Amino acid sequence: EFNRDQAKAIACGLAMIKRPQKTPKFLLIHGPPGTGKSKTIGGLLYKLLSSGTNSAASAGNLHNKSRRTRVLLCAPSNAAIDSLMKKVILIFKEKCRNINAPQ
Repeated sequence: EFNRDQAKAIACGLAMIKRPQKTPKFLLIHGPPGTGKSKTIGGLLYKLLSSGTNSAASAGNLHNKSRRTRVLLCAPSNAAIDSLMKKVILIFKEKCRNINAPQ
């Protein structure tokens, strides 16, 4: 479902999140239109949220805001963010549909 570069970006993003807490965590995904950036970001967000890497959330302590994973998505315009979020929502819907589909 992901090409080699997309899979590598997702793996690097997840590895970065597992670094010690005081280590700065920053991931930049860039490229020309149509190269799969939105798909890669959606895949990374899905894996991040479904992997249970967030120790506070996985421990059931959702009120501990200092330990929750935070994600900031940036784009050069509001239209670009709107487009990205629409694609991310579609990716999540598709993943949820696949999970709930009868085998």
